Amino acid sequence: MNMFSHINVDACKTPGCKNLGILGSPDYLPQGKNVLCRACGFLFPIISARSLNLFRQAANQPWKGLVKSCPHCGGTSLKKYGFSTKGERRMYCRQCNKTFISYTAIRSDARQENLATLIGEGASLVEIRAALAIDSTGFSR
Repeated sequence: MNMFSHINVDACKTPGCKNLGILGSPDYLPQGKNVLCRACGFLFPIISARSLNLFRQAANQPWKGLVKSCPHCGGTSLKKYGFSTKGERRMYCRQCNKTFISYTAIRSDARQENLATLIGEGASLVEIRAALAIDSTGFSR
């Protein structure tokens, strides 16, 4: 489950800095668990792939089973691939050719699919509530 094993986000994040988003700049000076950008003076933390994956899992937990994607590569081209010995649904990712266990039942509920589409398009909460005709009480459930 290392979607971010090859992604490096250790770069200056200061708007206007000449090193904004540049990896491995000669202006970077390691200082313990942080890196100093000598161009702007910004001190940014070194973020490991493990930390990025833990954040991804925590951030996506409320949407688990709703937005369906491969935990390895994030691909959405999935195929049902039988069941585990414990009876859990296995899925196959056509993009990275790996299998994984889907811990939530994949339902084809039209409202949930519409919700997933709206979330994927970046709709605001107000737009989602209006599109799905859900009041604020029902939406918070």
